[in-house]
Amino acid sequence: MMKKKLYIFIVIILSFLIFATYKIFIENKTIVEKDTILAMDTQISWVIYEKPSLYPLDLNAKIKTRIDELVKLLSVTDENSEIYKVNHHQERDIKLSEDTKNVVLFALQMAEKTNGALEPTIYPVLREWGFTTGKYQIPDETTIRALLNYVDYRKVSLKENQIYLPEGMQIDLGAVAKGYIGDEIIKILKANNIIYRLP
Repeated sequence: MMKKKLYIFIVIILSFLIFATYKIFIENKTIVEKDTILAMDTQISWVIYEKPSLYPLDLNAKIKTRIDELVKLLSVTDENSEIYKVNHHQERDIKLSEDTKNVVLFALQMAEKTNGALEPTIYPVLREWGFTTGKYQIPDETTIRALLNYVDYRKVSLKENQIYLPEGMQIDLGAVAKGYIGDEIIKILKANNIIYRLP
């Protein structure tokens, strides 16, 4: 019985300490940055608490610049992006930037681990439904079956920074690119001594 009471007492003390620490943290820091942007059809929001005198003035700009850089590389609709060039076979073998290579490699690894449940080459089917064009429709079964002939992550060739897709095949990295963008934001925060936490 004494042990049980002791455990309860310890839990109460720890709870109080956690609450007090958080309260002190919030009271000594103010919201110096709060922003929301839309990237890759996804809302990205962040709130940064810090003493105004210690907050790097260009941090928010760095975050936005990094997001913009990655969207310009990974977007399936931006005609200047690397992924758009890959999908439209503007060159037979596209040399990817390090960021794009990392995301493609991760997507292929996840496809392998999930046996294609995450399928980065599903883009022709997604486009037919109108998810990226805004021309929404329900494709007929014959069309879908025909497009599925171009869906198979195992046919993607990635060697170092060179990627090759068979004619008619296209990739969409949206399923993993957003997580990569989140990781890059965290790197910027850590580099500026900002402690991050998930909401």
